[in-house]
Amino acid sequence: MEGKGLKSVVQQRSGKKGAPYLYLFAGDGGRSVVEAVKRKNDNAAAEYNLICIEVERWNDLLSPWKAPPVFGKEGFGGGGIETLEWIRTKCIPDTEGKNWEANRRIIGGYSLAGLFSLWAFYESGLFEGAICCSGSLWFPLWDEYIKGRQGTLGGKVYLSLGDREENTRNQQMKTVGERTRRQIELLQKDKAIQKATLEWNAGGHFQETNARVARGICWMLEAMK
Repeated sequence: MEGKGLKSVVQQRSGKKGAPYLYLFAGDGGRSVVEAVKRKNDNAAAEYNLICIEVERWNDLLSPWKAPPVFGKEGFGGGGIETLEWIRTKCIPDTEGKNWEANRRIIGGYSLAGLFSLWAFYESGLFEGAICCSGSLWFPLWDEYIKGRQGTLGGKVYLSLGDREENTRNQQMKTVGERTRRQIELLQKDKAIQKATLEWNAGGHFQETNARVARGICWMLEAMK
């Protein structure tokens, strides 16, 4: 299933009745993440359906609104609205079939894809769970967006961050630690949220990315039992 700069690949289908659908932003069709999940929990693969979404232009298609460059020269195009609409109207129905509205689903990703996943969780009501690993919560105006927001009723949210990610000279990006701490506080106070956690990982942003996502997936599958 393809959209403008978007492609989804069904990586695996669970034989377990009622198994959730995980929409994951990942490269190589998600194979590296699948292997990381198996290393952590060899039985986990049987518990969920995995749909990997590949994105050509991350800064454009995964940003919820337009924003100027934070690093380098490339800004953010705000195409996240179009991406969410593609997921809603094309990806989910084509993947899950006629009865897609009855299915439980999770959305997840790393870095800007983690931010998008959390935004989509808040914005759409389509997802019971969100996995936001090393999420770009430094994104301009994110702190304003989450004020007074409520998640999906019964929702589950997994956040993670490297313990050195906020140690940067970039004035915008160094807010990621403060904002991630604030995010978990808001989630834990949100009466709609059933479970929420923040896991700290050793290291910076680019360390053990697949393993971090795998931990988020395993936590979410346990939370949804």
